[in-house]
Amino acid sequence: MIDYPLLNSFEGVWEKARHVSINFGQLEAIAKIWAHQQMPSPDWYLPTFPQKDEDFIQFLGINMAINYGFVNPKNKQRFAVRYKRRLWKGSMALSACLMRAIENNFPILDADYLSKIKEKDLRKILKGNMVTIPLLKERLQTLQMIGQSLNKDFCGRFERLFSNAEYRAFPTRWDSGIINFIRNFFPPFYDSSFHYPSYTHLNFFQRAQTMIIIYHGRASADNSLKPIKDIDRIGPVAGYQVPQALHDMKILEYDKELEKKVRKEIELEYGNQEEVEIRALSIRATIELLKMINEIRSEEDRINICQLNYRLQQRAKKSRSPHHLTL
Repeated sequence: MIDYPLLNSFEGVWEKARHVSINFGQLEAIAKIWAHQQMPSPDWYLPTFPQKDEDFIQFLGINMAINYGFVNPKNKQRFAVRYKRRLWKGSMALSACLMRAIENNFPILDADYLSKIKEKDLRKILKGNMVTIPLLKERLQTLQMIGQSLNKDFCGRFERLFSNAEYRAFPTRWDSGIINFIRNFFPPFYDSSFHYPSYTHLNFFQRAQTMIIIYHGRASADNSLKPIKDIDRIGPVAGYQVPQALHDMKILEYDKELEKKVRKEIELEYGNQEEVEIRALSIRATIELLKMINEIRSEEDRINICQLNYRLQQRAKKSRSPHHLTL
């Protein structure tokens, strides 16, 4: 059994969830199908990411720090931008905006610039299909804090954070681990909730996990970058795409009231019990799916959590059903 350090407190939620449940019969049926299919892991050599390794790590950290809130809660419009003759949406639209900014000589990879970035600059950088991207002021504050923390503690570079952690996500007897560094020095990445029925405090660290997974994908395809030594312990990512895919495949089931809210695209307040249970139960379902798939596959053909996360995210993109909305 793989040890997932971020999930030490989740069992209480899994046992006492009131709004979300897992259909284990359907989970097993999907596992039997997916166990015989290819599960590629992307290398992230995309137009929306830098090609140079040193820029890639810095870009990735900055990108993930403000990678949230892409849907306008009033009209449900999703943030999008046209870049390199293609329309990008949501998270990838943010990446496209940042790449465009670099091409237009905005020094967004410079920690000094970020620490003092002005709202007028950020408006230009994040210009897309909306008058203003949701949560612009929150993103501005986040970037300023990121720039200040990078300068103060990591010589202005996320690359120094990774090397100081010895390319480990979690601490050992000798190393602090990337997650701990992020927890202690970058508050904007902090992602936690409280589940009252189980009286449990949960740490998700979704964007930190995503940063590590994407970095590892590039490192696995590029000998000049060091891979994450304990990537198997990173755990499932609890965003909106994974629950969307699991719900669409009838693995994740919602009670009638929650089902109605998701279908009608009614916003769930961040940290409320329904939102917490969607994220927590999607994590358990992903862990169980990974275990079932690998029990069927041969030992040399087993997949890791990065591959399954990516497959679920790609499955979500094909869904015609809405995902749960949270700001």
